[in-house]
Amino acid sequence: MSDEYVAFAPVYARGERLVVCHDPMSTELREKIEAVLTFYGVPFCEDASGALLVSTWLANDLDTMWNYTTKAIDPEWLATHRPEDAPGRR
Repeated sequence: MSDEYVAFAPVYARGERLVVCHDPMSTELREKIEAVLTFYGVPFCEDASGALLVSTWLANDLDTMWNYTTKAIDPEWLATHRPEDAPGRR
């Protein structure tokens, strides 16, 4: 795995394809993405401009990026999966 980090880009399903969205994330979506990443123990950081960064390896895994994006926009998932309740953190 690489130690290089790149900006998190949400991934959405469009029909049978997964599409990377390079539009700037809202503050709300960023906070929700951070909650999902924290729940799963995924390392992230931010650059000097405040962009959310994840490993290049993760960013290239579109299925996992779609999974994290989908969870971040699912209010029910967020309500039942708080970072402090994540496996191994109790």
